[in-house]
Amino acid sequence: CFVASTGSGKTALLQNMAWRAAPLPCLLFEMELADSITFERFVAGAMGMRQGDVEDAYLSGQKPDWRDTGWLSNIYVCPSSGLTASGIETIVSRAELKMGVKPVLVLIDYVQLINGLGKSRYEKITSVMSDMKSMAKNTGTVVAVASQTNTRGRDGPVEIGLSDGKDSGQIENSAALHIGAWRDPKDDESLILRVNKNTRGSSGRRLRCNWDGARMMITEKIESVSER
Repeated sequence: CFVASTGSGKTALLQNMAWRAAPLPCLLFEMELADSITFERFVAGAMGMRQGDVEDAYLSGQKPDWRDTGWLSNIYVCPSSGLTASGIETIVSRAELKMGVKPVLVLIDYVQLINGLGKSRYEKITSVMSDMKSMAKNTGTVVAVASQTNTRGRDGPVEIGLSDGKDSGQIENSAALHIGAWRDPKDDESLILRVNKNTRGSSGRRLRCNWDGARMMITEKIESVSER
């Protein structure tokens, strides 16, 4: 689970994960962004182009040869919004009919947009996260979800901790790997990741990454710092 505030790179993290998972077949549920924006961002990353340049190229009739890069051949996108956890599981189970292979990695952008059962936001997100955990087991897939953070005060901390997922503590309870992500307020070109929970290893490690929002690229900087 990637937890980050609005505009901090939740979608970019999922997209970069899909790129680097190649050749494993990936299915991204993009419930927030318009189809055209999602496509533009993927092409920008695959071609190393700025997103604005991708749009300009298509408007001028010069289509980027993104297929030749091979970066996107393993990625399929479901752009439907308003899905339930049950609906997502049904699509994942039937995805082989469209993809030709069963998806291995399922990415959800983002969990608060899934329709859940319950009267309150807490109850709804709790049910959604429980269902996502069951879906991973039922479908034999690795499920990576993005989550918004709790609302913070103006003077609140920038760092994203284990309990900062919005609406429900079930977000951190269900996650085998919980990563907080935030932008460095002193460096526009840096994104910091911290492993808040890791059921298969140690937690607390921080990674400082290069952030290229125009090209939707995230790469690890040479140095890494372990939290003391």
